[in-house]
Amino acid sequence: MTNPVLPSDALDLLALWYGAWEDGSIPSKGFVDPLALRRWVNDLSVVQVHDGEKRFFVSLHGANVARHLGPGFNKHYLEDAIPADLHDEALEPYRCALATGMPHYSVQRRTLGERMSKGLDRLILPCSTDEPGVPGQFLVWVSPIEADLLNSVSVYEPFGDLETDPLAAEEVRMRAELFPLPRVAAPAVSLHG
Repeated sequence: MTNPVLPSDALDLLALWYGAWEDGSIPSKGFVDPLALRRWVNDLSVVQVHDGEKRFFVSLHGANVARHLGPGFNKHYLEDAIPADLHDEALEPYRCALATGMPHYSVQRRTLGERMSKGLDRLILPCSTDEPGVPGQFLVWVSPIEADLLNSVSVYEPFGDLETDPLAAEEVRMRAELFPLPRVAAPAVSLHG
């Protein structure tokens, strides 16, 4: 597996997240501050971790995220908002981040509902809530993959060749992997960037 090339906004958010570590633990719930994260706020969702069969509750859905995925996620469990046949693909990055306490990057390839987004970059950053170091919520950054990466004029166009050409589809699937992001030295990022 190769390392992903993260968009600059995601890299800056990841650096900020790493900078908020305290005593070797993931950032606390105080990291999820709309004023401090205003540069990214429209591209963010906050997903709470609950006990039970349904685990992932969307408590905040940024305006751009709603535009890309639809408004049906806000104040709902992901398990209810995402079609059952997409659960494994859509929820695995959350499960991995929950198990490891480390950020995960993934490419969401399929459409959800009536949205026609071809691909979305997704960066999942675990944060603690009640117990330090234990993920209790996720800060999730979502952004459309640039259209030129998909040989398309728009992320809102139907899949075209990807639906009909198995080789092209396989090439895209190879990019749609889940990437755990180990702790690395990250560049300093200003909250006022």
